[in-house]
Amino acid sequence: MAAWMALESGARTTAHRHLSYAVATAVISGDSQLAAQVCASLSHFTHQDGNALDAVAHADAGLVHLRKAPPHGPLEARLQAVRASGLAAGGRPVEAVAAITAAERAFQGTSAPSSRWLSPFDEASLAAEAARCFLQIGDFAEAARRLHQALAGRKHGHVRSRALAQITLATALLGQGRPDEACALVREVLASTTNLGSAVLLDRLKHVALLLRSHTERCGDVPELIERLRQAVLDRAWIGTTGALHELPAVRRSR
Repeated sequence: MAAWMALESGARTTAHRHLSYAVATAVISGDSQLAAQVCASLSHFTHQDGNALDAVAHADAGLVHLRKAPPHGPLEARLQAVRASGLAAGGRPVEAVAAITAAERAFQGTSAPSSRWLSPFDEASLAAEAARCFLQIGDFAEAARRLHQALAGRKHGHVRSRALAQITLATALLGQGRPDEACALVREVLASTTNLGSAVLLDRLKHVALLLRSHTERCGDVPELIERLRQAVLDRAWIGTTGALHELPAVRRSR
């Protein structure tokens, strides 16, 4: 939990340190399911940092931990899904799609009693992870289909996860040459997240603003939306500043 809080505030180094400590603690505790879950989080984190090799390695380590524990379909599915994203980012699309298939098969499998520390991983979560994989492969249509599934499972509440899925769907729609629909989604995200402090979402808003620039001539709504995104990023700049301040080294006072 501390790791994800640090990540959302923009303190990425602190988040990585927390996750690394959590793996070691879980291993010492003998809770192999928990160790596997933390490895899944590490895989997701390193993938976001652009390290495809480490993302796959952490997912593989999690699968090794899980083999030492009672079977748990959703957790195995999560590990296979984040492994797929790492493979896709590393330029291995065939293996990535195979990992998604393995994730879907695992999700339907049986599960023994689980560790009380495991986080839920439902069909919407699996659909969102699979979409991330297909988006990197360049299969924008399949990514969009999966994201519609994810959003169908996040109709009420879940403001952050729904916003992230919508932004990712907007990216897929832009890849398909559908800027009008993408703009509508981005506007919805801006309206629904004014009070949400998330460095991850802030990074996604910056990314989609860059993608929109290539559609300024095709869609009249784009220039105005880019300006709205620019202002939103400025208004939310405090999020990254909070994380950066948190990671400043402590100053020792002289006596």
